[in-house]
Amino acid sequence: MLCSILGLWCPQIDAFYYPNRADLTIHEAFLDVGSVEQCRSVVYDRANQNNDPNMIVGDYECGIDPHDTFGTITVYRETVK
Repeated sequence: MLCSILGLWCPQIDAFYYPNRADLTIHEAFLDVGSVEQCRSVVYDRANQNNDPNMIVGDYECGIDPHDTFGTITVYRETVK
């Protein structure tokens, strides 16, 4: 990661892929993917593997900078697509 090389602080970016946007209880998490661009790449690769390359059925979000955890729920400073 560029931040590590340069000695800079960069937020953790986690990717969440939902194979069916009608049921967000089912998801796959990819932790600390490096950047929002990498998040998008990871989830679109996974959607492609799931025969949904244009993400017509599925959905995703990128969680930026996790700061609170309540059991199995993590709160992020920001989420983006």
